[in-house]
Amino acid sequence: MAEPEKKAAAKKTLTQEELYREIVEYLEINNICTLALDYNNVPRAIPVEYRNDGATLYVVSEGMSHTFYHAGEKNKVIEWKKMFIERNARCSVGLISPYFGYKSTRGLRMWGNAQVFHKGDEEWQRGCDLLHVERQLADFGQTAIPDFLIVTKIVPEMMQYFNMVKGIKRALWTAPGVNPDSWNCPWE
Repeated sequence: MAEPEKKAAAKKTLTQEELYREIVEYLEINNICTLALDYNNVPRAIPVEYRNDGATLYVVSEGMSHTFYHAGEKNKVIEWKKMFIERNARCSVGLISPYFGYKSTRGLRMWGNAQVFHKGDEEWQRGCDLLHVERQLADFGQTAIPDFLIVTKIVPEMMQYFNMVKGIKRALWTAPGVNPDSWNCPWE
């Protein structure tokens, strides 16, 4: 094995600050993730477009996407993400790069808390700005951002990062004051 290959294959240890910067760089070169929510033991994984501010993610979506059918409630619109998040703010996010074999593995797992914002909220405007919603209005025949759009903000508590090309495997970043055991996840 050539010397550069040995260095890449060796497990790299990063400080929390170095790892955070590496993760933010990875988030900035991507824009699609899978957001996983859970309510009442019913998981919901949603592929979404995001933009990041540091490691905090913002997602803009149509808040009125499904109709809920129960006796006496036909045509009642449910904001699914909002409903799930109000009942359980904990969420998970997954990102993965194209896979061309084990040595090409690069991805991120994030655990954190989500919050939903509506038009008029400062964080709603921040999400719309980051995702350039106004630039896309003409594509949808709109002249103003619709009131029904919601912004979901995901603040990470823990992130596990892989970049096998750089020798980074299962590197765990934890937000200050967060106990990884509180997430009841198996760590390697």
